Amino acid sequence: MKSVTVLTTVYNGLPYIREAVDSVLAQDFGDFEFLLVDDGSADGTKEFLRSLRDPRIHLLDLEENVGRTSALNLGLGRIKTPYTALLDADDLARKDRLRLQADRLESDPDLVLVASDVQSIDTEGRVLKRWRIPADHEGLLEELPRTNLLAHSSCMFRTEVAQKLGLYPADYVYAQDMALWIRFLQAGYRIASIPEPLASVRTHGRRLSNTASLQVLRREEGIRLSQGLTGLPGISRPGRQAALLRCALIAFSIRQVGRGVGYLWESLKVSPLGFPFNRTVWRLLVWTVIRPEI
Repeated sequence: MKSVTVLTTVYNGLPYIREAVDSVLAQDFGDFEFLLVDDGSADGTKEFLRSLRDPRIHLLDLEENVGRTSALNLGLGRIKTPYTALLDADDLARKDRLRLQADRLESDPDLVLVASDVQSIDTEGRVLKRWRIPADHEGLLEELPRTNLLAHSSCMFRTEVAQKLGLYPADYVYAQDMALWIRFLQAGYRIASIPEPLASVRTHGRRLSNTASLQVLRREEGIRLSQGLTGLPGISRPGRQAALLRCALIAFSIRQVGRGVGYLWESLKVSPLGFPFNRTVWRLLVWTVIRPEI
């Protein structure tokens, strides 16, 4: 049996799915298989995937679009290898990514997930920026209350743990990845990152829809995630305060003033003396000045 399965879900992924597939097949690590889940594509993606003849590729061909979270869970639930590596359909994996992350998980049984730095690229593949994140569990735990710094396409985790914890939370439309990371952390597992850009994340206008109603849904998910972060094992007081302040920031952004004030009060109670020194406080104040109508 192989040790790693690369999981990619795709819906109408042309033209970028071709490059994503090529980046996986070009890995310098041979001990993997590649599970592609087509989520009812209608743009030629399905035909492209059916034409692939590499023996490492397995195709789960869905007749209807079931949505990203369901597609991910249908794929993840079928994986038998010890490790699962993720790659979104418009992103790229560096050729040594699987080898470096599998080696790290193999050498450190305390880790459930290994991520990496990433670089953002444009539609032509030109590098726009490198995103550096902490390499150790403690550093990641300190920063997660402020932002989801674990890019989906940079992560490899232990398959059995994800399956035991119930896969991706089915009640998340957008932030199912962060919700799964929080499940890992709530269960007491440790995470780490490799300080090299092992994944390239594409920036373009074809990401998930940004209609007003869906933006509200996305921000509601953000509040739920931040609430989940407040009780993580090992989280510091500044980290817990930052998570509550992020809840306040999001609540104000969707004009839920009373709710936002409540989160502000809860964050103040966590660490009254540290409140003025928490950078999220100042971000919230700036937001209030920029958006006085909220």
